[in-house]
Amino acid sequence: MKDTTPSYNLKVIVRETGIKPDTLRAWERRYNLPVPDRTPGGHRLYSPRDLEIVKWLMAREQEGMRISQAVQLFRDLVESGDEPLQEMVAPPPGTSFVPDTAVGDLAALRDAWVQASLRFDEDAAEQQVVHALARHAPELVSLELLQKGVSEMGQLWYEGKATVQQEHFASAMALRRVNALLAAAPPPIRSQLVYLACPPGEEHAFPLLLLALLLRYRGWHATYLGANVPLEQLESALQAARPALFVMAAQTLPAAATTLEMARFLQEREVPLAYGGFIYSRLPQLQERMPGFFLGDGLPEAAARIAEILMSEPEMPAGTPLADPYRATLACFERDHRLLAGRVWQIMRSQDMPERHLRMANEHLGRGIRAALAFGDINLVDHEIGWVRQLLDNHEIPAEALGGYLQVYHQVAQDLLGDDCRPILDWLAAKTT
Repeated sequence: MKDTTPSYNLKVIVRETGIKPDTLRAWERRYNLPVPDRTPGGHRLYSPRDLEIVKWLMAREQEGMRISQAVQLFRDLVESGDEPLQEMVAPPPGTSFVPDTAVGDLAALRDAWVQASLRFDEDAAEQQVVHALARHAPELVSLELLQKGVSEMGQLWYEGKATVQQEHFASAMALRRVNALLAAAPPPIRSQLVYLACPPGEEHAFPLLLLALLLRYRGWHATYLGANVPLEQLESALQAARPALFVMAAQTLPAAATTLEMARFLQEREVPLAYGGFIYSRLPQLQERMPGFFLGDGLPEAAARIAEILMSEPEMPAGTPLADPYRATLACFERDHRLLAGRVWQIMRSQDMPERHLRMANEHLGRGIRAALAFGDINLVDHEIGWVRQLLDNHEIPAEALGGYLQVYHQVAQDLLGDDCRPILDWLAAKTT
């Protein structure tokens, strides 16, 4: 049975169904259906089940029934033990989004798609998608074939079993296909605008594009702004139209830090934010700092959470502000990190560390430190270091290279950084002893 918790005011019911308030009040008065609760002040509060009852009755009217007949049919079905709203009930929490009959078929098509991508065989890969779309809904194909296929390709690259070119080839094909599905999605039936964007430095836009697709197929007015969206573009988008909700996604710690910056920008302008991505589940403490609604782990769950936010308009979490000592440390590092990285480069190049390894180390450590400071916990850098160490191991690069690099970085930092950067120096000391 649909949730009977009183959650929505009259405004939400009117917006979601298009019913006139006087009509709904007349139904309640004449037919005692639906039966809303009342606040202490006498205002109506409707449950999700009440919302679906209104939709059900309106659908019967559109089929030619008088409202009195529709109400009587609803009651007859309930009295006979049937559930009139059964067709509208979503799968219970914890159940698979994919029907059992589709699991094996989509898994086989996904495996074939991955193998074709590894061969750079675009025709064969597209053939798998075409077969899938002929037998399954676009949402299922996007999630079970394309999203999981791209994820598998990324894991193969991380493990050193696929080249970056193979991973990019697969991602580009998947993006083209989802963009085509998004363009073919039915027009929105709801007026509320939802913006979706990835922050600066976040190139992994595929999950957010898929979320835009799910929202569009559920009738929401979702506009996808793309990957690596700079702050000035964010401001111009707000000037063009004010969204009911802004959705952002980050997969890495540095991208989460830029999302935090943009979240504060939106907070100042009283624009509600919802956010998600791998990193917030891997490091749940980040959620305490974020001013916005966390969307959870999966895309179908995120789409449902967005609908809940838009319909019930709850108060947005404000996020915990950054403490002054960490604010000073972040300013210190921002001031001196380029000089620090330059001196480390000179020393490590004299020790014959390959340029590509050195460039990767400087980039990941610098971005990791800045992000950890933005969230008020220098120990968050451990996540970035662990990721780099495993990547080096997967690509058969000696682990000693990273240890030697950190020692040099610590030595240079001791010479350049002042007392305001003490958390960084203490963290480096712990990593090199």
